[in-house]
Amino acid sequence: MAMKTSIQSKILKLIISAILFCSLLVGGIGYYCANDRIGKDAEERLALIGEKEALKISSTLENIEQYVKTFSYVALESLDNFDDLSKDSTRESHTQENLNFIHATIRNVSSAVAVYMRYNPQFTPPTSGIFMAKTSKTSDIQKQIPTDFSKYESTDIEHVGWYYIPVQSGAPIWMNPYENRNIDIYMISYVMPLFKFGKEIGVVGMDIDFRFLTTQISKIKLFKTGYAFLEDKNGNVTYHPTLKMGAKLEETPNLKVIRNDLRNGMKLVLVVPREEFNEERTELTLQIVSIAAVIILLFILISIYFARTITRPLLKLTEAANQMTTGNLDVSFDTNSKDEIGVLSRSFDAARIHIKEYLNYVKGIAYKDALTGVRNKAAFDNHVQELQQQVITNDIQDFGIILLDINGLKSINDSYGHGNGNKLLKNACQIICQTFAHSPVFRIGGDEFAVVLQGNDYINRGNLMNLLQLNMAKSEITGQSAWEKISLAAGFTVYRGINDSINAMLKRADEAMYQNKKEMKAEKQA
Repeated sequence: MAMKTSIQSKILKLIISAILFCSLLVGGIGYYCANDRIGKDAEERLALIGEKEALKISSTLENIEQYVKTFSYVALESLDNFDDLSKDSTRESHTQENLNFIHATIRNVSSAVAVYMRYNPQFTPPTSGIFMAKTSKTSDIQKQIPTDFSKYESTDIEHVGWYYIPVQSGAPIWMNPYENRNIDIYMISYVMPLFKFGKEIGVVGMDIDFRFLTTQISKIKLFKTGYAFLEDKNGNVTYHPTLKMGAKLEETPNLKVIRNDLRNGMKLVLVVPREEFNEERTELTLQIVSIAAVIILLFILISIYFARTITRPLLKLTEAANQMTTGNLDVSFDTNSKDEIGVLSRSFDAARIHIKEYLNYVKGIAYKDALTGVRNKAAFDNHVQELQQQVITNDIQDFGIILLDINGLKSINDSYGHGNGNKLLKNACQIICQTFAHSPVFRIGGDEFAVVLQGNDYINRGNLMNLLQLNMAKSEITGQSAWEKISLAAGFTVYRGINDSINAMLKRADEAMYQNKKEMKAEKQA
């Protein structure tokens, strides 16, 4: 009875002390780390959202740039001589060619409000060129009369700045947003100057509905009340849910502001009140305290319950021993106790370790190919089962299987004997292992090998297959004997996703290998 009481006391004191200590330690460390991490995570999430949304908007702008760039290429390629611009017939022909290009392609740019090509007014009539635009928000783009250059000075930025600014800069530019009062649309323009024969030809450009961008930005959701807006390179608002255009955001310590550059020189600005970051910290604190209290109470009750009987530790020990008998040699024993149960636990644990080491030794022999030293067919079957289980649980997505077959083994055996045939097997295996040094290699048949590619070897699979060909070619040159000249037919396949299976992969690799074997045989005969 005294021993029973002693064991109860030890268990109860140990468990309660451990629970309190671990709860306080882990809870304190967890709170400190999580509190710090949450703040960083929130900022990182905000930064990632900004990068993602900026990339989407820049992609839209890039499509506009690409269209205008293509338009400029068409316009310049169809101009054979600079003097053609001063001739009405050739200029009109050139204009019509480019008008045909616009008609054929403009429907691909849904955000376009206008597209145009204007010639240098110094050498052409002041309304020459192309100007196609919408006449209302809902109308299609239609041909319009181009702006009359003769009515404005080159310094009149408001009316003809879209032409002279890009020409003077010598490079494509994005114009600032402006309102087209005729159709009540805010728009931005991308204009590219045209130069050929060392002279100024004109410009091509496109106007897009600014709402095409602002609609995307208005849909960006940040925490509870955060929002996104646009500003120009000088920090002036070009789109904001509440501020007027031209205003500046008043930044305060209570706001977290992140800016991301866009292709047109504007900035996508994300704004979130810092107090919304702190809300997550408060929620975390309450969760940690609540969970810790429940865990401590629960484990204290459980500890008291288990400490009332000395049979519980023995039952656990018995359960662990039973798991060993079923083949689970990774079961753990409590070896810290200094009483009789602790001595018994250490004895069981020592036996477990010896049995596990012996079984691993036997397993190593059973799974090793005696001739080549690589893993054998049994090891491959076991590895395939593990891979299939990982595929089912979706724990693995990127891997491939290579099947290889030695060419000419039968001929070596018949002509030089099986001893030299074995040398061919070893030499072939050595090349395979050298090529795929970081992947498991299996001998799965008399002259067949398999390799499973994962990690960096899977990423570099193309280079490794080329290296295999190089190593075989090198053996053809350096090999003195027939069994030193290695020729391997190879079939390779990759995992195609959730609907794929290991058996299907092996079938594809096998078919590819024998197809390669046929091709090598045909090439050799030729």
